[in-house]
Amino acid sequence: MINGDILSPLQHIYYEGCNADQKLNALVKKMRKRGYLLARAFYHADESFTPKSSIRLAIQSEMSYDELMTFVATVREEIFN
Repeated sequence: MINGDILSPLQHIYYEGCNADQKLNALVKKMRKRGYLLARAFYHADESFTPKSSIRLAIQSEMSYDELMTFVATVREEIFN
């Protein structure tokens, strides 16, 4: 699941299921092998509100539509393979 304000360049990818941390870490590794750098969102354990595990995406305004669609297709391919 991807979540974030439609106008924000910052989005989060969440895994809805068991072993979310392992699944998200595996996706980060797979995407690095494909040439994409993804960052896991981590929070300090002492925070009063800790959001669920996610991958934080920062979409740059310089990205073309084709580059963004290629990225999305690559993420989908890695998730469903």
